Amino acid sequence: MEPAVKQGLVLGALAGAFIGVFLSLYTGVWACMLLVPFTALMGAAPQFIGKGEDDE
Repeated sequence: MEPAVKQGLVLGALAGAFIGVFLSLYTGVWACMLLVPFTALMGAAPQFIGKGEDDE
């Protein structure tokens, strides 16, 4: 796995953890912590989308 993808996963997971904790404390629904893996994937997605024919 490339370092940029790892960095996107880690930053997305950290952002998801903060958002999940905030929402679960605000609403009282701890199912909001399910946002963590989704935001981690969203953090890594630009690295996969950016790979195209211009990466030569």
